Amino acid sequence: QLATIGEVVPSGVALKVKIDADIPIGQVQLDCGGRTHLESVSAADTVARFGAVQPGACTLRLDGNTPMAAAISVPETGGDLRCVVRGGRVACS
Repeated sequence: QLATIGEVVPSGVALKVKIDADIPIGQVQLDCGGRTHLESVSAADTVARFGAVQPGACTLRLDGNTPMAAAISVPETGGDLRCVVRGGRVACS
């Protein structure tokens, strides 16, 4: 989506998501403000780093043996989020 001349385009905020899972997670997807952000993770690197994320209500999707999703809220200042996966359920705080 392109901006028109004179339109202010929000730059977004940085968000870091730490994944603590009892199953392998290969990819973290973040859907915010009509945009999709993807980051790969592994057993050795369980932190997904997103830049230019639209603050507000978002959906975080984890792609592992069983795909999971959680509703999250991205603060206006960005920040860190920790998601715990246990028994096929995800909880983020």
